[in-house]
Amino acid sequence: MRHARSIAIAGTHFVDVTRYTGSMYVTSPASTVLSTQDVAVKVAGTTALCPSITQLGFSMPANNRLQLDAGPARSYKITCGVTAQSAGTNKTYNWYWYKNGVLLPESCARRKQSVGADDGRLSVPCPVDLTIGDYVELWVSCINSTVSNVSAELFTAVID
Repeated sequence: MRHARSIAIAGTHFVDVTRYTGSMYVTSPASTVLSTQDVAVKVAGTTALCPSITQLGFSMPANNRLQLDAGPARSYKITCGVTAQSAGTNKTYNWYWYKNGVLLPESCARRKQSVGADDGRLSVPCPVDLTIGDYVELWVSCINSTVSNVSAELFTAVID
């Protein structure tokens, strides 16, 4: 049940101050196969809604997808942390947010994985304008190899 809060401004206008929040994390990492250099692919793995954060206005209709189902059309902030492992050495990866299947270029975060066992930690924050039905997903590409695999071993994202 949604608990709306509003405040009066100048006694006549009301503003919804409800905090709409969604979050997800990886529960079962999987290898994301990158077969074409510099072409992003949706990050593989099983995700779940974070049980420690109240989901208000957001749902997760598919793995690695947060969707706005209720709340105002406005700018939201994505905060995301990823710990990745690569099957190869000296691979450079770009991590991106996609909105409704379209790349958000301002979200790019780059990380070079020295060796496969290297747990590379990075942040992938991004501002995004959302309206009801819009969704976001985390994608990745390898910019210096034609074939590579990468896995988001740990991955948590929060939108508010």
